Amino acid sequence: MHKEHIRGLIGITLTSALAFGVAFGVKGMQGEEEVYHGIQLKGRVESHDSAANGAIQSVAKVVEDNGEVSGYVVTVKETGYGGEMLIDVALNTDGTKILGVHVGENQETEGIGSAITEKEFLEQFQGMTTPAYMDGVTTTSAGSQKIKKDVNEMKLKDGEYIAKAKEADDNGFTEQVSIKVEDGKITSIIWDCVKEDGTTKRKLADHGEYVMTEDGLTWTEQANALAETVIKNQSVESIGMNEQGKTDAVAGVSIYIGNFVNLLEDSLSQAEVKENIVLNDGDYIAKARQADDNGFVEQLKMTVKDGKITSVDWDCVKEDGTTKSKLSQEGQYVMTEDGLTWAEQAKALAETVIKNQSVESVGMNEQGKTDTVAGVSIYIGGFVNLAEDCLKQAGAVKEETPQEGTKIDAVSGATISSKAVARAIDKAYAFVLEMK
Repeated sequence: MHKEHIRGLIGITLTSALAFGVAFGVKGMQGEEEVYHGIQLKGRVESHDSAANGAIQSVAKVVEDNGEVSGYVVTVKETGYGGEMLIDVALNTDGTKILGVHVGENQETEGIGSAITEKEFLEQFQGMTTPAYMDGVTTTSAGSQKIKKDVNEMKLKDGEYIAKAKEADDNGFTEQVSIKVEDGKITSIIWDCVKEDGTTKRKLADHGEYVMTEDGLTWTEQANALAETVIKNQSVESIGMNEQGKTDAVAGVSIYIGNFVNLLEDSLSQAEVKENIVLNDGDYIAKARQADDNGFVEQLKMTVKDGKITSVDWDCVKEDGTTKSKLSQEGQYVMTEDGLTWAEQAKALAETVIKNQSVESVGMNEQGKTDTVAGVSIYIGGFVNLAEDCLKQAGAVKEETPQEGTKIDAVSGATISSKAVARAIDKAYAFVLEMK
């Protein structure tokens, strides 16, 4: 799917453009509008020679009959709830207006996160003035979202924290950054790349590999120089990462540092003392937009009393009132031999949230499972999305409105999926600004 998507975006010749028009009703060749990946555009779509990098998978330009470029289609790879997806963002030439957004194939939860592909959600972007923003989304791009706070502005908890890349690179290395915080300050940063067999890039560099440049610093020495700069200044910004993911601020460092910065910020986010937000008392309920393949509609009810979560009830209900919790108690949905039933696992998740007053405490991983709550083996994506929706209703999310821009409305109960689209728009916006 990925290669087909890129090929469709980049390798457009006259012949393929005509074929595309036959298949999708494209009329751009006759001077009318062209529908490209579900986005209606004025003009024909052609490849663009701007180099894609990182999350930016490819770039195309929209050309009118007179030859003038009227916009760009930027394809961004972004991680949602169920995994990676490709999101097309069409912008006018100066990036001030969104021409359309398209979400490609994805693994988002059916009936919840999958709603980001629906017309109701995507229509809001047509003609939207940039920058576009969404509450609770932060990014370091030059785009619309709130810039992440630097270390000096953060209150950090003492301890050791580690962040790892979601997958290994082409050489089998998984990047990771570990930090130590003492007396509220960063005292140690270790950036490394590790293979499954335990081989580390640091060790290989110490033995003569990854010299990087003749007479220059090895990979380990460059990694250490970055760490020392951050620790000395207590500032991520002090390393001066530029738009190409490099730095001219730290002497001797020539390697790409984008992943280092991202993982360091992830570690700092873990260490940051979050603001204590008082919830509004009341009963809150969130439901999935549609039933699953078995006819069940997920729903979660949360009760807040004296500003604290006192009750969480997660269940799946059919039209006739049949509930998964009741069926589970009657011997169905046992899940695993000698393990907890579905109802018992749902209760364990609820108890964890109540005890810690945090949805994050259930420790959902990239597969939508948890290794944090003992005995829970079921997919918990719906639980997390609906619980976050209830917390939002109760006032847990403070709006951070920039001085200018347009607010994106998230899909109810699918904040993780919605935020992925917001981040993709922001990255596309930043990329177009950089080109101009």
